[in-house]
Amino acid sequence: ACTVGVPSNRHVVLNIGSGNPTAVHDIARLVQERAQERGQTAPEITHRETDEEWPDFGMDIRRAAARLDWNPTTSFGRAVEGLLRAYEERAGD
Repeated sequence: ACTVGVPSNRHVVLNIGSGNPTAVHDIARLVQERAQERGQTAPEITHRETDEEWPDFGMDIRRAAARLDWNPTTSFGRAVEGLLRAYEERAGD
């Protein structure tokens, strides 16, 4: 996104993501599973009962696809693995 010529006189919001909505509890479970697979301490998941239903999170990536000629090439799971790997490397410093 930083290398594509986007007019500087306009603010442009480009959502970068997997393109698939993901529920909050699914994100939490995925992070927990991937951390365990890497031998890291898995974060605790605390669920609070509520009358409201949690939405799925999914940003519309069509503008990024069109303006940047871009489509996601990494799954959400692989992105989480990359974040955990970066955390490990940073913690080792």
